[in-house]
Amino acid sequence: MRIAVRIQKIAPGRTAADVRCEATSDNDILFSFHAPRDAIHLGDQIEFDPEAHGVSQVASNLDAPTTFPVVLKKHDIHDVRLPPGHRTSRFPAPGRFNAA
Repeated sequence: MRIAVRIQKIAPGRTAADVRCEATSDNDILFSFHAPRDAIHLGDQIEFDPEAHGVSQVASNLDAPTTFPVVLKKHDIHDVRLPPGHRTSRFPAPGRFNAA
């Protein structure tokens, strides 16, 4: 399963060659991940598998002909429709990745 997200925020990463990104899906799921600095720009639409946690996968930039490796960590995926104090995690419930 793959999902498209839009890059909303880019911040300095761990090294000069990467950046920390925040991207949201159409159904209000927020993803935070590292990406190569030259692979993305603010507003780009990125596609990856939201259910592959802790493993390297290939993400596609749909606005530019490029792909790059990305690792999604479960604690960096948030359902923004849930209130901030929602239990200990705002990780999406089953089925939310493909629900509008």
